[in-house]
Amino acid sequence: MDNRKIGYFIADCRKEKQITQQQLADKLNITNKAVSKWETGNGFPDISVLPDLADILGVTVDEILRAKKSENDQDLLDHKYNDKTISNDSDNVMSYLVNKSIAKFRLMSSFSMILSAFGILLQFFIWMETRNLTGWFFGSWLGICGAGIFIYYRALMKNQILAYNKSAINKIYVSDISNPYLKSLVSIWGVMLFTLIFYIFNV
Repeated sequence: MDNRKIGYFIADCRKEKQITQQQLADKLNITNKAVSKWETGNGFPDISVLPDLADILGVTVDEILRAKKSENDQDLLDHKYNDKTISNDSDNVMSYLVNKSIAKFRLMSSFSMILSAFGILLQFFIWMETRNLTGWFFGSWLGICGAGIFIYYRALMKNQILAYNKSAINKIYVSDISNPYLKSLVSIWGVMLFTLIFYIFNV
């Protein structure tokens, strides 16, 4: 995948439509810096943005990924309305983007579990020193931060997977990926609730 070549193609299509980077960014609900990164080859649109980007530029997703317009109108219609005509390069790019999103989710979910577990340890050590619930509240705050990280990156992954599944033959299910991490986090949060009961009866 040649990001620079694709970026030049996006810029050319945008200029043909007489749309500024800011106008394109506003239509996609993103920043103009993101558009600038695409066009200079320093970034690539998320898979969830590609359909809307293609529609605004008057091309197909496949044409963006190939950085080349179809040679004739019939070819354009085939690419636009028949998923079977999507090239192997396009499939590889879509798979790469969704796998990258899944990998990022797994990494950040692991971090959220570590953060939540650290919150439990912090609760214990502060309680041992103070014998009050100050440590529990502070540790719980870390647990809430961990939950926020999990929810945020799961939402990003879900959007990528939903966009990928629209054209994929082998569907990916968000629950299959996220549930093992969710179960671990729920167990950690359960320990936090148990420690609260313990601390209350031992204050």
